[in-house]
Amino acid sequence: MRSSKQGVAFRVAGYIFSVPGIMVLFLGIAMCLTYTNAQELSAGIGLSFLSLGAIIPGAAFLFAGFSRSREEEKIELIVTALLANGRITVESLAEKIGMRDSVVRRLLLKALAKNKVSGFFDKTSGEFVTDQSSSRELYIDKCPACTAPLERTYHKGEHVRCPACNTRIQ
Repeated sequence: MRSSKQGVAFRVAGYIFSVPGIMVLFLGIAMCLTYTNAQELSAGIGLSFLSLGAIIPGAAFLFAGFSRSREEEKIELIVTALLANGRITVESLAEKIGMRDSVVRRLLLKALAKNKVSGFFDKTSGEFVTDQSSSRELYIDKCPACTAPLERTYHKGEHVRCPACNTRIQ
């Protein structure tokens, strides 16, 4: 999976801050260890504390970058699973990809907002239906053999069996 551009930008900023900050920290520590007078010791301690001004923001940028990249990977996983299934409940999707329902629901809404997937929630079945899958759907209201009510949407080519008479419906 590719990482998000925003995640990469945060990580680059993190490295830009952290690497020089760590180098200055080591320089300050080296000055403290090899001091010959009090002025060098004071400068070394000052450099060490000054380096924290770059290391702390750098670490925060790195953390934010890796977090955003992980979230983007999870969104891509959800989108891939949605496109593979066509229509699926959030609970089933969460079970398939190994995440909590609330996390999947939140990330699915983010994917919709970012136009990574298009679709809608079917209020009657509680399933999320992708737009690609809805064009291949077929609504069957009753069994042609026994006229038992089915009232369900199926995909074209999906094998459907009537629960009443067990007849296979195309």
